[in-house]
Amino acid sequence: MRTLTQILLAVAIVLLSPFFLVLRLFGWRPDGQTGVQSLFSRGPQGYALVSAEESEAQQYPYIYVDDDGSARELRKTEREHLETPFFGADGGRPYVKWRYSQRNGWGDLGGYLKRTELPRCIYIGPVPVEEPERDAKTETIRKAREMGCDIIENGNESYTIVPSKMFRSEL
Repeated sequence: MRTLTQILLAVAIVLLSPFFLVLRLFGWRPDGQTGVQSLFSRGPQGYALVSAEESEAQQYPYIYVDDDGSARELRKTEREHLETPFFGADGGRPYVKWRYSQRNGWGDLGGYLKRTELPRCIYIGPVPVEEPERDAKTETIRKAREMGCDIIENGNESYTIVPSKMFRSEL
């Protein structure tokens, strides 16, 4: 028969376990480390999908699967994105598929995939030609003009997009 001490100890463990789990999830560490940490990161600096050693390997550990199902090597900017440290809950971290046939939230097939998870029958294409850098401001103004909006240039290098005069009466 169990003693009263053993029963109280078991109850205390059951009741305090969620408390310590929450503390651990939000940054507390038993060895006294502090800083922005989470259960899913490797310390205050975050977690990179590709380590420095892996990035120097002859074959890069990740490839990109396009929406049409074809696979290709990664561009330099895509490699840098995978080598950037991110925290576990960061929305800007790269989307990496677990298997080739997995689709993202929009139903697209595209995404990063470990090279070892790619079926052998899929050919890995070469690195695509680098696209020229696009200026975000110029691209936004071009798209707004295509939609029929008027662009008002402000004096402080900013701009305002407004509906065209022809459509204002309808608003």
